[in-house]
Amino acid sequence: MKRFAPVLVAMVAASPLAAQDCGAQGDLAGLAAARCAEREWLSADHELNDAWHLAMAAARRLDERVPPNERPVSEKLRNAQRAWIAFRDRACEAESMLRAGADRPVMKFGCLRRLTRDRITDLYFFAEAN
Repeated sequence: MKRFAPVLVAMVAASPLAAQDCGAQGDLAGLAAARCAEREWLSADHELNDAWHLAMAAARRLDERVPPNERPVSEKLRNAQRAWIAFRDRACEAESMLRAGADRPVMKFGCLRRLTRDRITDLYFFAEAN
């Protein structure tokens, strides 16, 4: 494994998240980059939950104006969110396949973070527009 370490470090260094290696050096750079990328995604996921609660509150307010023969806005938003989560997870799994070895988790967590940040923007827009 030792002889492959320079290759893995070079692959991680070429990734967009390598600049945020969380202080790792040497053979641990790939692992540290993956941990850093995971932390950034988890931070975005936490903010997603906050945005989700605001959007659902707005949807519930809109439910009061929905005619009885239509599905509630909150139900539509919940279904959309579930579909989005499935899309995000599958898309990032596929995107991570573009990389091999130690760089794969960095790519996956980076994708999860990027798509989650986009969804946060969408949910905040929904909440503010309603």
